[in-house]
Amino acid sequence: MARREILKTQDRQGLFDIPADEDSLIRHYSLSAADRLEIDLRRREHNKPGFAVQLCVMRHPGRVLAAGEIPPRAMLRYVADQIGADPTVFTTYARREETRRDHIARLMIYVGVRSATGQDRRAGLLSAIEAAAMSDSGASIVNVIVATLRERGVLLPAAEIIERMGLAARAIARRLAEGALIEGLAPEKLQALDKLLEGSVLVGGEMTP
Repeated sequence: MARREILKTQDRQGLFDIPADEDSLIRHYSLSAADRLEIDLRRREHNKPGFAVQLCVMRHPGRVLAAGEIPPRAMLRYVADQIGADPTVFTTYARREETRRDHIARLMIYVGVRSATGQDRRAGLLSAIEAAAMSDSGASIVNVIVATLRERGVLLPAAEIIERMGLAARAIARRLAEGALIEGLAPEKLQALDKLLEGSVLVGGEMTP
């Protein structure tokens, strides 16, 4: 069975992918003097580009670099140039899971973020239900989840988890709306409505007798 989706491909890329255009690189991935010092401290030369890239990705889009993930070449080159490193050595870093985990732990302290908890995900879901009550747009609903998690200072979970939260929020909002529509109707009217639906067929998107 195909996985249910709430986002269009372009929306998903905009939220979770690493940008490579010049404006985005300058805006999101320009390293400060403090960043460069942190990168230089206790870092082996072949690990510096990986540490720097992980730092950048934690800030935007706000997640960790996945195991084996290779960022766009333009992003790697932009970050490596700032620290005087060879961007090609990143492929070695991407294969070292222990190093990646160690860097993530250090950078979470440096950046001031933490992993999402159940309470964080619940807060995101509640915000998404409110958004879904106003708009059925998948992008709008997921954007609210992402914004809520960022406001709480947590790293974004996997995109698939956030999309499932969005689907759940939209389903709950629809049920609440349906409940509000029939609230207060007399039992005999509800029965008449049920009979009307049972005796109808869906043709071209319209209910017909």
